Amino acid sequence: MFTNIQIIFGILIIQIKFLIYTFMRIIKKYDNFVNENMEMAKSIIAKKMDAFDKLKTLLSKNIGYIGKFTEYLMDENIGYSDLEVLYKDLMELKSKNNPLDITKLSYEKVTDKIISTNNNILVNGLLKQFPSEQRKLIGDNVDFYFNILLKVAKKDDLKAFISKISRYKNSSELENALKLFSKDSNNDREHVKSIIEGMESYIVFENDNIVIVKVPVIEDIKVLGSDTSWCILSKSNWDSYTKGRLQYVLYNYVKDEHDPKFKIGFTLARNGELYTAHDILDHYSTNDLEKVLEDNDLTNVKLIQMDKDFKVISEEDIDKINSKNSLASLEFLINGMTGSDKSIAYKLLIKLFNLFGYKKVDKEGNVIDKHLTVPKSAILTKCIKLLFSDKISDKSAVITEEDFKDMDKRVLMYIKEKHMFKKLMYSPDYISMDVRESLFEYGLDRWSDAKILELLYEGTGSDFLNISSWSVKNYDFSKPLPDDKLAFSRETITKLSDRVNKIYKEGKAKFKISHTSEFVNTDSKAISRKVILLNYLLGRKDMCPDHDKLFALCIESSYDIEYPGLFTQYIDFTNKKFIQSSAIKVDRLEKKDYPDTPIYFRYTDLNHVQAIMAHLDGYKLLLKGSVQTFKEVVKRPPHYINDYGKQIVAMAKKLPSIESGETITDGNITLIVS
Repeated sequence: MFTNIQIIFGILIIQIKFLIYTFMRIIKKYDNFVNENMEMAKSIIAKKMDAFDKLKTLLSKNIGYIGKFTEYLMDENIGYSDLEVLYKDLMELKSKNNPLDITKLSYEKVTDKIISTNNNILVNGLLKQFPSEQRKLIGDNVDFYFNILLKVAKKDDLKAFISKISRYKNSSELENALKLFSKDSNNDREHVKSIIEGMESYIVFENDNIVIVKVPVIEDIKVLGSDTSWCILSKSNWDSYTKGRLQYVLYNYVKDEHDPKFKIGFTLARNGELYTAHDILDHYSTNDLEKVLEDNDLTNVKLIQMDKDFKVISEEDIDKINSKNSLASLEFLINGMTGSDKSIAYKLLIKLFNLFGYKKVDKEGNVIDKHLTVPKSAILTKCIKLLFSDKISDKSAVITEEDFKDMDKRVLMYIKEKHMFKKLMYSPDYISMDVRESLFEYGLDRWSDAKILELLYEGTGSDFLNISSWSVKNYDFSKPLPDDKLAFSRETITKLSDRVNKIYKEGKAKFKISHTSEFVNTDSKAISRKVILLNYLLGRKDMCPDHDKLFALCIESSYDIEYPGLFTQYIDFTNKKFIQSSAIKVDRLEKKDYPDTPIYFRYTDLNHVQAIMAHLDGYKLLLKGSVQTFKEVVKRPPHYINDYGKQIVAMAKKLPSIESGETITDGNITLIVS
């Protein structure tokens, strides 16, 4: 008979043996896993090194490219065959005296640049063959005719057309002739449908106006996009664009085939979110695409649902999900969904929250928050985008906390934690001009005065405008400001202006700027200038409270220079502390002496400085440049130099040593080395 101690000891031995056995199995599996992955890693490294060795041979005569090409190979995962083509293209451009500096460009940007440069070469080469009279008919409208001219330049029988071109004596005749000669039957509706029959591609939507083709393979896009400048025609760019996404081509038969918007290639995420869209000349065309789809009663989600490959995910599919599912299988499942069935999307999200352990509550009510890896977070983010896909695609929609009242608390917690939907989700603590207009409009009725003042205090004048910071300096504000130059609609900008006018009039003392402990008075220059600027942009300067006081503040700042014609007819920068030469619109500069206000310029700005000197010929100017600027000027004056530029070069050469603080005067011009 065994004693109790012997029995207990025997059980313990069995348990230990089982644990050892289990542990050894785990170790064996882990070793196999490590060995398999190690072999995979070795294989990948071997392939990369083989490609690198080939690169060294390929670039042996231009070894300066090796660093950038290695970056494309290693960091961007561009295949050797594509890099070989890239090098050939770069060498070809170099032979045509059009070398490209690729040091700051990604692979995609380089391919874009190569295509656009080659297009320019073709069009310029074509125009050189035109008689002078016909070149004049094109004149400054090259951009307008660019796609037509490009089509013409690519024709095989160009010589015959050039021989007859002198017969066209006006712009209309010439344009019609160019269109007729370059017409491509490959874009005819029936022809497109016929060639698709022999492809993997297929039509997902067609009506009297448009045809939309689903393109699953690169071989098809090369045919359908043969008359375009799309960079997606290269394998590496195709792989990058379409990984986990869907590719389409839209033919718009409402438009002339010579219109760059006649054909738009676009890419959708599987949840319907637009990834990108490009016209024939590879210009971004997301707005154009959205307008065409809207006009034809389509949405991205509807388009995906029309696809023959579309599969509706069932609740049974979600119920089967467990810890044994790989992340790849979960991602595959989500990629096959749209946000059309909210209940399914929500059920999947909660299932994944529980599976991943995101803020899971145990039986005692304690929150067990397991760390979410990047891949798991990416899957959850995709799922939440599905849940709100209708709001994402609806440009007038706003997400508020009210949308979460019937949901698991974790949904809102996750969105805030990951800073999702900042452009369309209202928060009383966040304000920006970089949001949807619908959200901005919604927020204007709800943000505190302090938040509105924060926007004015931190933003720039150009934030209110749909104009780049460079264009602002060159835009003539003496003319009425068109609606399309405003960041939002005139109604919304007016509403903002009314709000800040009210805040200013009420004089509500001080408001806290959230990101600092600073309190800013409504009388501060940073805010006051925005008050008057908004009213001026809207063409209602008389609405400005304390107009004269605020106007003086604007004139004291650089506003009258950055917005020429808005506050004054001419620019007068007398008594300014500092003026950047590139900020001056020359033809609006008041002709007078400026002996005390330094105009700062760089070596690259010399042509602009020359124009200022010519405009103010005979008046005093104070020009300021860095040590490096003047050394560059002395060492190698730019090819575009004129008599005014030569004066600067001659004066710079007379400086004793070109050191900070040195000055020299010649007639009405003074140079200062900063």
